[in-house]
Amino acid sequence: MSWEQAYVFAVLAGALGLFIWGRWRYDIVALAALLAVVVAGIVPAGRAFEGFGHPAVITVAAVLVISRALQNSGMVDRIARWLERAEFGPSTQVAVMAALVAAVSGFMNNVGALALLMPVAIQAAGRSGRPPGELLMPLAFGSLLGGLVTLVGTPPNIIIAALRAEATGTAFGMFDFTPVGLAVAIAGIIFIGVYGWRMIPVREGAAGTDMAQVEGYTTEVLVPRKSGLSGTALQELVAHARADDVGVRAVIRRGEVMSRPKLSETVRINDHLLLEGSAEAIKEILHATPLTLVGNRKLDVADLHDKDSAVVEAVVTPGSLLAGRSFGQTQVERRYGLHLLALARQGRPIREHLSEVRVRAGDVLLLQGAAGSIADAIGAIGCLSLVERDITIHRDPTYLPLIVFAIAFALGVTGLLSLPVAFTGAIVALVVSGQLRARTLS
Repeated sequence: MSWEQAYVFAVLAGALGLFIWGRWRYDIVALAALLAVVVAGIVPAGRAFEGFGHPAVITVAAVLVISRALQNSGMVDRIARWLERAEFGPSTQVAVMAALVAAVSGFMNNVGALALLMPVAIQAAGRSGRPPGELLMPLAFGSLLGGLVTLVGTPPNIIIAALRAEATGTAFGMFDFTPVGLAVAIAGIIFIGVYGWRMIPVREGAAGTDMAQVEGYTTEVLVPRKSGLSGTALQELVAHARADDVGVRAVIRRGEVMSRPKLSETVRINDHLLLEGSAEAIKEILHATPLTLVGNRKLDVADLHDKDSAVVEAVVTPGSLLAGRSFGQTQVERRYGLHLLALARQGRPIREHLSEVRVRAGDVLLLQGAAGSIADAIGAIGCLSLVERDITIHRDPTYLPLIVFAIAFALGVTGLLSLPVAFTGAIVALVVSGQLRARTLS
């Protein structure tokens, strides 16, 4: 038996063991096994993905999955906060957004770049009071322009490079498109920023602010151990968001409730704070501090980081299962998989743990659940869905996905690995390191 045969049998045995173990999904195990025989030189890199019809399919799909990891890392929210702090006029704001997405799309596919930065554009439009279309359409154009700059910027570039390799034996390099593509992209971005955005039709009622925005949400957070917040004044905590957006309505300490505490009051470990403000403002303070969101139960970081979940606003109807009862009494979490993140109510402010609040008809709830079933679950408990929100909380932002992507990109540029193999390896690395959940690949 040759060493190649022994190696293949070892890889198959390892893959079978991983299939039985069940820790990683079957597609990740299969990709890892394929990479193992490619790296060993048993399967030529150029033929590794022949079963998919064309390597471009794998390259584009891999870049989209890596885009999800970059979004999960918290980088998008960092960009959003930077843009929020910067003072931009309309033309400059459009040009910056178009240039940003063009730069990103040059290295990670224009569709992935657009998906990555769309939330940033929507938030920026809302905060500046502009119609979302004035930023979203330039964002789309910018992503297309950026895709002209490099080989991986857009699928046609990859396909043309592969066809040239078949015809001449030499494919286009990563930056062979750059001289022409970069010039076109710069000219296009200048036109969009100076005049192009003015040609976008503005529809009545298309203001950047959400007409269904609820400003008076109350949510419950915990001061965790080892957070370094003990002895911190409330004023320092709320300073991370605009003072008009977030207020501390009560501090619950060892069962005692301090209503409307002074901002000079200091917090202690295991204090429960009842914060009131808009969903976005509460999200901002959770980003900027180690406070833990509680809701109807203490939520793990994985719960808040899960991109397969959705957060939806729902109003309680008079005939709802919740009307007159608390979340704990109805066991909504166990029966329907819904978590209460925040509650908005007209009238008497909330001064107790959210899990103990008796819900009333007319209350607006911020609920989290599985993206595929949350609408049915909300209907089953007798509530009406309003608006889906992006309230994912990214704890401990990490540069690891960016580093993995940069390494894969460098391996592809230098020719040490083909782009499909390099990017597929990056996906496996991100799953193994916990930066991606395996079901994200579905």
